[in-house]
Amino acid sequence: MKKQPALAMISFKPYTPKLVRENQATSFAVEDLLIKGLIKNKKLARSIADSSWGTFLRCLKYKAKWHGKNVYVINRFVASSKTCHACDKKQDELPLSVRSWSCPCGLKHDRDINAAKMIRKQAIADTLGQSGCIKSSSMAIPFSEGAIARG
Repeated sequence: MKKQPALAMISFKPYTPKLVRENQATSFAVEDLLIKGLIKNKKLARSIADSSWGTFLRCLKYKAKWHGKNVYVINRFVASSKTCHACDKKQDELPLSVRSWSCPCGLKHDRDINAAKMIRKQAIADTLGQSGCIKSSSMAIPFSEGAIARG
């Protein structure tokens, strides 16, 4: 049986325009991930490389600028998946194998949904200048500042 070659890059052409154009959101918040550091994890390296996060982010920024929308990139040092979005209590340790966890405030969190809520919360705080981060992302400002909406 022949082994199929790994895809180096996935085309995001059909996804990012639809996401930007057909979504009523005027802003998108994403996390600034250190892909080179994540790929060092031998168990996840192939999956991370195949996901083409950098390509997706570049396409999203381009399409958002084209349509006059904003992309906010939050700092990679925000512990988005292990900080409670309601009370901001951070878990000391939370291995990747743990997909849900309970906070002392009484909420039970799905790791991914909680991370999405924290990324949104952090992007809003960065935008309003209320972020408590010491290191801020160089792209924490609206990417499409001054862009003109077309269409």
